[in-house]
Amino acid sequence: MDYTPMNRDKFQPRYQIHEYPGRKPWYVVRRYINSYSRRGETILDPFCGSGVVPCEALIARRKAVALDIDPLAVFISKMTCISPVDLRKMERAFRKVERAAKENIHKLYRAQESCAVCGGQLAASSASRMPNAQKVNLRVYCQKCAKFSDMVRDLQDWEKAEDSPIPYWYPENVELPVGIRGNIRYLHKLYTDRNLKALSILWHTINLIRDETHREMLKLCFSATLSKASKMNVPKITGKGWTSADYNVYNIPDNFIEFNVWDGFSNKFRLCLKAKAQTNQLIGDFYASGSTIRILRGSAENLTFIPDNSIDYVLTDPPYADLVRYYERSFVRNAWLNFENKSLPKEFPVMMQGALQEIHRMLKTGRRLSVLLKGTSQQFRDEFVALAESAGLMHKNTDLEHLGYSNTQHEPTDHVLNFVKL
Repeated sequence: MDYTPMNRDKFQPRYQIHEYPGRKPWYVVRRYINSYSRRGETILDPFCGSGVVPCEALIARRKAVALDIDPLAVFISKMTCISPVDLRKMERAFRKVERAAKENIHKLYRAQESCAVCGGQLAASSASRMPNAQKVNLRVYCQKCAKFSDMVRDLQDWEKAEDSPIPYWYPENVELPVGIRGNIRYLHKLYTDRNLKALSILWHTINLIRDETHREMLKLCFSATLSKASKMNVPKITGKGWTSADYNVYNIPDNFIEFNVWDGFSNKFRLCLKAKAQTNQLIGDFYASGSTIRILRGSAENLTFIPDNSIDYVLTDPPYADLVRYYERSFVRNAWLNFENKSLPKEFPVMMQGALQEIHRMLKTGRRLSVLLKGTSQQFRDEFVALAESAGLMHKNTDLEHLGYSNTQHEPTDHVLNFVKL
């Protein structure tokens, strides 16, 4: 069997703007959509995460209903799926932010020296602090000729530039969840004062954009920048930082890298342009909010707005009990975006039982539920099958799949549980 993607380009621009834990490969999702539904039918994902299922459903010309309890997930899903987006107007919105914010942000990263090539102003793209060192290694570039160079500064002199007040709103004194608090208590301590100033300027300026769609797309780029702007990025020789998928606590290392906020935001915007150009082409005007697609915040245990026997196929990647801490990992971005940050603790079997009962109610007789499970134990899968069957969904078969983006040339070891409503 060929386990490579149907399109050899595994990493599609539409899913590269914003990270989100547990994202499943688009080509696996598309294959299941094509196998168990037809054009014009309705697909439900009650745990939509970053929106791969609704996006691929629209591309395949299916209607989509998606929801998630995490407001960040709903936000990313909406921005991923929305189409068409006027790219020229979106670029003009970015240019407005650039004119208002770029220079004020770059002032925070300026080096005292001038460019040795053209005499232009130098700005730091990164500042690396090494353990027990009184120096900081700067990677600078000329704002006139774009030449890069390296220099060393006294750490004390570099940090003096942080002494001015933070000009605009930021999530000050917001306590991090206890379970992942690490060596800091408050969210704003994830950032240097310099980067807090830059982020506050950027967030304030984005919110001045009048057009809602373009403003929200820029907010998506801002949210995607937050991890790179934190103090949890470390040199490769010493390990991985916050952008890694395996962090469990917010620990600030001694040897972190401070990245230029504007550079990170600008790079994310370029990715966003590519992503929306792609969804414009693939989805086009098939996206019609409330008609071909509904993306909502809500609990999978209470889907009363969906009629009985109205869903043709359910494809989902449910939360794995405590294996992935979605609430904690979305906490920082939800705080910056002014979304509700409220944990809803409930035992996994109780929550999943209610969700499966709702799925059984909505699913048409004879139609399928497919559940994507990566890296789960046989015991977990057996317990899941028992929950589904107690809700009236018969286990049809289990497929072996690659539900990650690596090692796709080897035999798959992940699982997709397939059920049918009798």
